[in-house]
Amino acid sequence: MLNCLTILGQSRAIPAKSKAYLAGERLTYSLKFGGIQAGQAEIFLLQANYQNKPVYHAKVTAQTVGLAEKLYSVKDIFESYPQ
Repeated sequence: MLNCLTILGQSRAIPAKSKAYLAGERLTYSLKFGGIQAGQAEIFLLQANYQNKPVYHAKVTAQTVGLAEKLYSVKDIFESYPQ
């Protein structure tokens, strides 16, 4: 269907009636290797402004823990401002 709209030159986004996610959401993940906890990650979704427009600020933090931390340390932060 999208290909048809693109071919006809009418490929504009259709706004959704409901949002798939909201500001303030937090997802927490636990990474295990053979039953032993090796790391954890969290995703935070915040509301922000970019060029005077409301946008989401997605921030992901990930780190190793326990023995995995000693073998291969990971302490990462990823940030994005999807529009």
